Amino acid sequence: MAGGERRGPQAGNGRTLASPAEPAAYARPAAPSSDRTAAPVNGNDRGASALPEQVDRATVRRPAMSSRIAAIKHGLNGTAQTFAETYLRRSADVLRMIPAADLAEVIAVLTAARADRRQVFICGNGGSAATASHFAAGLGKEGSRTHLHRFRALALTDNVAWLTSLANDTDYTQVFVEQLKNHAEPDDVLIVFSGSGNSRNVLNAVEWANARGLVTVGITGHPGGALAALVRHCVAVGSEHMGHVEEGHFLIQHLITYYFMEAHADAGQS
Repeated sequence: MAGGERRGPQAGNGRTLASPAEPAAYARPAAPSSDRTAAPVNGNDRGASALPEQVDRATVRRPAMSSRIAAIKHGLNGTAQTFAETYLRRSADVLRMIPAADLAEVIAVLTAARADRRQVFICGNGGSAATASHFAAGLGKEGSRTHLHRFRALALTDNVAWLTSLANDTDYTQVFVEQLKNHAEPDDVLIVFSGSGNSRNVLNAVEWANARGLVTVGITGHPGGALAALVRHCVAVGSEHMGHVEEGHFLIQHLITYYFMEAHADAGQS
């Protein structure tokens, strides 16, 4: 074909047939205007394009559900908002009272552990198990990114197969001790989260660790239970309300991680 021209389908007599009209359902969307800048996705500009203008950004309308939500909100007569305001004020008061000096001790323990290439084991139950996993991830990633030596942090809550086999075949009170027997050495660090301070599997892990020369850290609530007297370093959130205690625990692990991200003076040296 001359000049690279592309012709449509041809009939038997050589005449070019017109292409059938493209159904509306298969019509190609209009190309976005060339003067629009691609929008970053999740804060990262990786060449992803902004949504086309014709895409409805609102959620699908659900009139029945919307009416029900409106009726419930009216029926609550402001009690939900009042509860939320009161809870938030109380939570803020509890978080402000976490002792900064105790947090500084834990930061010093972790700084020494990283510099000496010691392992950091973290554990807890329920919500505290989730906090332990989050803390290990934070230390291993964000808390290590700008430093020559990285944290060797391991959550004893993360290997579900091992955890459940220990609980099933031995005793749930031993699930953390048995993992420490495989990994722990003297001068390693064990950090435990327990709102009550009385979880038996956590206490067993601390007792085992103390007897073998590990540095033990307890993060608990008020009054701290047996854990407060058992660990070498303790941070207690001053509340008996489990919701506020766990909020405090989550703040503590974030604060410590962000210390190593933002405030640690010896980045690249330890």
